[in-house]
Amino acid sequence: MEKFILFIVCYYASWLLYFQMFQRPLFLLYNRKLSTRPISVHDLPDMSRYGLKTDVIVCAYLTSVPLLASISQAFIQTDFLPQFMTFYNAATAIVAGLMVIADTALYSFWQHKIDASVLAYLKTLKWAIASVSTLYIAGSIFALLMVAGCTYCWLELVCEVSMSHGTFIAHGIAESIVTALTGIALIGVLVVLIRGMRRRPNNPSLSYYSNNQFFNHAALNPVYAFIYSLGVNDKIEGAFHYTDSNECWKEFNDLYPASHGRSEKLLNTNRPNVLFIIWESLSARFVEELGGEKDVTPNINRLSHEGLFFTRVDSNSFRTDRGLVALLSGYLAQPTTSVIRMTNKLPNLPAFPKKFKDAGYETTAVHGGDLMVFHMSEYFLTIGHDHIVSEPDFPLSMSRGKWGVPDGEVFEWVYEDIQNKHKEGRQWYT
Repeated sequence: MEKFILFIVCYYASWLLYFQMFQRPLFLLYNRKLSTRPISVHDLPDMSRYGLKTDVIVCAYLTSVPLLASISQAFIQTDFLPQFMTFYNAATAIVAGLMVIADTALYSFWQHKIDASVLAYLKTLKWAIASVSTLYIAGSIFALLMVAGCTYCWLELVCEVSMSHGTFIAHGIAESIVTALTGIALIGVLVVLIRGMRRRPNNPSLSYYSNNQFFNHAALNPVYAFIYSLGVNDKIEGAFHYTDSNECWKEFNDLYPASHGRSEKLLNTNRPNVLFIIWESLSARFVEELGGEKDVTPNINRLSHEGLFFTRVDSNSFRTDRGLVALLSGYLAQPTTSVIRMTNKLPNLPAFPKKFKDAGYETTAVHGGDLMVFHMSEYFLTIGHDHIVSEPDFPLSMSRGKWGVPDGEVFEWVYEDIQNKHKEGRQWYT
């Protein structure tokens, strides 16, 4: 039993070391000039720590097959596991090597992690190859062979050492049952590592932590980025043509008029601090000034007479992820998909935070819950927030619910934060 567990733990750890000690350093070394600021020794631990979150998931995927094979070995009297692992190590070394080299080499062209879009180029490989030199292709093939070969030797060494204490064949029914039960428990552990313990499944936002996009990309595991992208529906071109061009033009022409008309200055200062509150599910029927219930929103009623109050606003969508990009990026929702899941599109979206950041403001996004839900951390960091604050950042003394810190306590924290910024004379957008 001990040798069975030792083998699985060692194999899992071997892949973890591979991504932490080889893949990520290789990516950083090759693409270091693409970082918007110099990479210091203090940045490396953060990249490794946040990258570990997606490394753990990929290693769980890669270990699942040897685990199932090891369980089978307990019931099959032929010692097939060493030969099987040799084949499996060769296959995974080639696939992992291909992913690592492709992600590292293509990043300088694409400026984003490798994803399922690379599969489209395989259909027209001749034209894709035509865009680079023969020397570049030869160098890439050589690098792939070197990486795959070294990876294979490393995995074989780990297997040889961890399996050298004897065969995995069980002696008797009792030992077979114990091995099977242990294997099932280990499968449960791998499932938890892949799925996570949150209310929502894991996504690439796990490894997003910096307002420097290059650091986030260096942290994100390329194999995970590719696997995740396979399940993202980003084929939206031509998917929502329910009217002809003329009718569509009539509907949308008034939304974006060519003439902006007369402009009028409404602010008392040229550089005001800005607090942008996104209040989900606040409908007009709760606001007295819009004909809704009385005394539900007394302060909104009061503020409506002090500034601009828009009375003709329609909901963009029924989902948080689509509402966020509508409010912060002015992006209309799609009925069957969400642009916030399309990692490669996010840097190209317009956004309020980007504008304020460019104007010298300190930009902060605050959310009382888990920012990994709906890719929020990835989105908030990509569109220009200097800092993001979520449930783990609030004091432990604050109460917690299923969806995080209650709104009232979040508002108290925000109030204190902006008061401190005001005292220090900082320009802020929150």
